[in-house]
Amino acid sequence: MKRIKSMYVFSPDNRKTGECYSQYIGESREESIESCKGCPYLDGLCYSQGGSVGWSHSSMIRANQRGSHDYDFDGGLKRAKRARFIRMGAIGDPSATPIAEIKKIKKHPLPVIGYTHFWESRGSHLKDICLASCGSVAEADRAVAAGWRATIVVPKDYDRPVDFSPDENRIVFCPNAQNKKIQCADCMICEAGSKFETSAPIVALKDISKGGM
Repeated sequence: MKRIKSMYVFSPDNRKTGECYSQYIGESREESIESCKGCPYLDGLCYSQGGSVGWSHSSMIRANQRGSHDYDFDGGLKRAKRARFIRMGAIGDPSATPIAEIKKIKKHPLPVIGYTHFWESRGSHLKDICLASCGSVAEADRAVAAGWRATIVVPKDYDRPVDFSPDENRIVFCPNAQNKKIQCADCMICEAGSKFETSAPIVALKDISKGGM
């Protein structure tokens, strides 16, 4: 997998996340999709590549080609003074991010939220800034055993605030899915690291794909 340059933009109006500095991976739609090759959700189930986030990315690509906007990490920060965290991979998988960009993200004082489907392979170096995006509870247990925190996708009618995996790892249902007034910027349960290592080793995120569970 080649490293793919990203575009960054301040997202002030996202009702779920709150104010954040968002990474859109790829300077073309083809590059963004390439970053996700191998993800089981890519073919039809991905809410990001196949939905409104992809449309937003297309608009950014056109503006970038015209030279009418600065989407570089440093340039975009000038317009992101109200950002409360950095959202890696608003579209695309963070595993494709160039190492130089990752270093800039880690150096910046804002906390980071990101997820990689490739935690066992090309994204293994992201353990300290991303969660493992897992396709099953069994995979999430495997990720936790390997030192990651993990996420799983649960059906739209899921309603258990707290559950436990077969390996007795605590599964916490996304607070925003339970109460829309709680934004990611308020919660930060998906921030990698040790803060929620015991209380929420696995986070359950509600399926928002077009097909749905």
